[in-house]
Amino acid sequence: MKLLEENICLTAFNALCEELTISKLVDLEECQYWLYERGYKAAVEEMIQNIAVAASANETISLERKYLAKQTRQN
Repeated sequence: MKLLEENICLTAFNALCEELTISKLVDLEECQYWLYERGYKAAVEEMIQNIAVAASANETISLERKYLAKQTRQN
């Protein structure tokens, strides 16, 4: 028997988007962009935190990651 996995976060997000679309508050494209933006920001913040932890532990960090973290903080 094949077990189906359910992505609870995606299901909840789709329900929220549907509710907002029905109420005419936000269209589906805005919901999808919001998801992309929030995910991107979370990934960048996690990367910066990892670099900061590595730097405080005197671990070797690539120049590319240092540059990316610096550029991201400035924006």
